[in-house]
Order: sequence, then structure tokens, then C-alpha cells
Amino acid sequence: MKKYSLLLFLTCLLFSSNTLTEEIDSEEERLFKAAFTYNFAKFTIWPENTPGNTGPLILCTIGESKLVTDLKRLEGKNIKGRAVTIKGVTHDKAKDHCHILYIAKSEKNKVSTILKSVNSKPILSVSETSDFIEKGGIIQFYRKNGKTNLIINLNTAHKSGLEISSRLLILAKVINNEEMP
Repeated sequence: MKKYSLLLFLTCLLFSSNTLTEEIDSEEERLFKAAFTYNFAKFTIWPENTPGNTGPLILCTIGESKLVTDLKRLEGKNIKGRAVTIKGVTHDKAKDHCHILYIAKSEKNKVSTILKSVNSKPILSVSETSDFIEKGGIIQFYRKNGKTNLIINLNTAHKSGLEISSRLLILAKVINNEEMP
């Protein structure tokens, strides 16, 4: 129960600050990132014709990290009346099953290949790898001056058919493919 209270607290920060978090310990930061990943679905609209749009919302993970373990805790939560299902997938299966795709740092050498397989599909890609946006990802966590922040590539999101709410965009650095941080 204590961790869920922390998760709720961190989620509330989403609406109260342009800086996502001050310097905090790594477990709290991971829970914060998991909460944000959960909330990305609340502020993203998938095209009506997206396969599986009426069933569970599928959050896929590729690779291993402590954040992947924390994301698994979201299993069964509800977003917009849809149950969240967490699936570990390989890069060749991501394009067929996922609404959200989290790519762990352990896959940093495969990010380009993974993103090419989901390119232009209605899949919200998320990662903390340092060059994720440059390689065509949609949402990247990054640290600067001891703070965790977001970069959102709006052009890539639109090419994938995704609409991201302005309520999320105001919390991030928003760029297009040709603008790099």
C-alpha cells in the first residue's frame, strides 16, 4: 500500500511542475518513471482502427532492467476503461501486439532495429536510452542537472497516428525529428 501511495504522489507531480523530479533515490525514480509510463496512456489517443483497440491496453517491454520489473506492477490497472496487460516481447513481435513499447537500456545497441520494426505503427515507444529520440523514438526520459525530464518527438508520434494531449506536452521538451536536444 505504501508503494501505491508513493506512486499516486509521484503521479500528482505530473500536473504540478515543469520539472519532473528533483534528485531522488533510484527506486523512487523508477517508480516515478513507471507512473509516468502508465500516465502516458491516459494522455495518448490511438487511431480508432488500431488493432486491439477495444481489448486490454498492452504495455510491452523489451529487455531487462529494474524499471521493467516496476512496470510489471501495473498489470491489471485500468486506463480509460481498459485493463493494462504487460508483455515481455522480442523486437520482432513488438509491431504485432503493443500499444506502448518500453525499450530497456539493455537493448541500446538494438534500438534502431526495434524502432524500424514499429515505425509508422500506432505504438507509443518509450525509453531512457540516451539517443532514443534521434533514432526515431517518441518519448525519452533523460537526466539533466540531477533532474529527470521528458523529450517528446511530436512528429514521430503523428507519423505513428498517435495524438498526445497538451497536458502531457507542457511537461516535456517537444521536438520534431530535425530538432535535437
